[in-house]
Amino acid sequence: MRAGKRGDHDARIRDSIPQGSEPMTSVSIAQGASRTHAAAGAAAHVKYLHHFRALAILQIVLLHAGHAFLLRGFESPLPESNPVFAAVDVLLRNATIYFSMISGIIYARIFCTRPYAPFMKARLVNTGVPYLAITAIFTTLLWLRSSSGEAGNTIELARLIAYNAAMGDAWNTLWYIPVILILYAVSPLLFHIVSMPRWRWLMALLIVLPLAVSRTGTELTPAITIYFMGAYVFGLWLGRDLDARLDLMERSASWIALVAGVSTAALSILYLADLDGRGPVSIRESLFYIQRLSLGVLILVALRLWSAKPRAVSDAVLGATATASFGLYFLHGPLVRPVVRFVAPFVPDGQPVLGLIAGIGATFAGGLLLSWAVILLARMILGRRSRLVIGA
Repeated sequence: MRAGKRGDHDARIRDSIPQGSEPMTSVSIAQGASRTHAAAGAAAHVKYLHHFRALAILQIVLLHAGHAFLLRGFESPLPESNPVFAAVDVLLRNATIYFSMISGIIYARIFCTRPYAPFMKARLVNTGVPYLAITAIFTTLLWLRSSSGEAGNTIELARLIAYNAAMGDAWNTLWYIPVILILYAVSPLLFHIVSMPRWRWLMALLIVLPLAVSRTGTELTPAITIYFMGAYVFGLWLGRDLDARLDLMERSASWIALVAGVSTAALSILYLADLDGRGPVSIRESLFYIQRLSLGVLILVALRLWSAKPRAVSDAVLGATATASFGLYFLHGPLVRPVVRFVAPFVPDGQPVLGLIAGIGATFAGGLLLSWAVILLARMILGRRSRLVIGA
């Protein structure tokens, strides 16, 4: 976008942001944040980036559907060295890195020009508030279901909700929300590092640091924040001049594909041989980081070419999926569990490969449909307030 046009967009967006003249009710906060989000999206919206968000959430749901089916669908969980389990992990694990890349790109394209307070307010309303609501709902339901849950002990429940909100422990898929909120909070500093030539060495260090600082599963730690910060900083670098840098990546696509292929092959060998590094550094996590960044770039390059022509059906499906991505992220974890209990008995004895693949596919489809059903029901009942409860 040329500088003059970018300035016009920025002026229109500034004019559209509410200036606080109305009472700060929950509805007005949600509507104000929604208008800010929509205005920013209008300037920063890139169809292929929106489609990338949709593909990312679909991969995440498929990964968790696969894990739920393979680990909970049978009397004994399948080992990671099982070929189907290995394929699920190698192809899908750490797809959350794509979310970090996308968030970095969007911040560099639009939010870097905004004052910090409105930016964080919008992030907290659009991400933090529904996260707290979902955390409270999941924690309360699980607490009441457990043998130690006493209906009258609200102080214990409140403590548990607060702990789960701080640590992302209400469900094993929610750990990423505290991580991305931390990255949002330090975005101006990270963008300053990316923008200043004299700090390029530090930018490069932040991007490669996850190779030596491994992700710690789903546990919120400094290490997991550093791991995803690398992808976020890479997204900031891409987003500063997205088209030009994707042009560069497109010219280097063969080499990037080679990196993606080698890392994928190495991961496959490690899984099938049931191997990983010893000590604090996980070879698998280092390879996953390389694989996801390289595949993320290739997906962006491919989507940019593919999205150049309008495609009514796919644009509508991917667009709706991207718009509901946070709602799908919040909801899908618990909703795939009952689908597993329904699907698993249909797998033939001996757990043939095709049966396992079909079971994963059915679990994915069922979990996705249930998540969409809850989102649509919440929208019908709550209207715009549904964004404050389920993020969509």
